[in-house]
Amino acid sequence: MELLNRLNAMEGVSLPEGKLELRPSIPLSVLEDDANRERLYATLAWFRDRWEERDQT
Repeated sequence: MELLNRLNAMEGVSLPEGKLELRPSIPLSVLEDDANRERLYATLAWFRDRWEERDQT
């Protein structure tokens, strides 16, 4: 749910809950906005960190 909330925080993105399991898509035009790109980078870094922590537990 946290991943969904982080992705939906980007302006122009509105992914329904069920889409995360299906490979959600985000229009590339959303990434023209600097703030959206930064949010995406931060979200991907957050996800990577959670994934790595999973291996340590």
